[in-house]
Amino acid sequence: MGVGESKEPISKTYCNCSLGWITSLFSALLDKPIKAKLLEAIVSGGNVCRFIISLD
Repeated sequence: MGVGESKEPISKTYCNCSLGWITSLFSALLDKPIKAKLLEAIVSGGNVCRFIISLD
């Protein structure tokens, strides 16, 4: 079952938690700071949590 199929309410911070994890992961993998931005969120009617990652 996907998040969008959940019968329980989904936290408004669901995609923000993923945003923090992705930022930390890519920063560690690339050994440099990165910027990540949330483009689309499931709780806002999107189909997925979608992010954009920028290298400084």
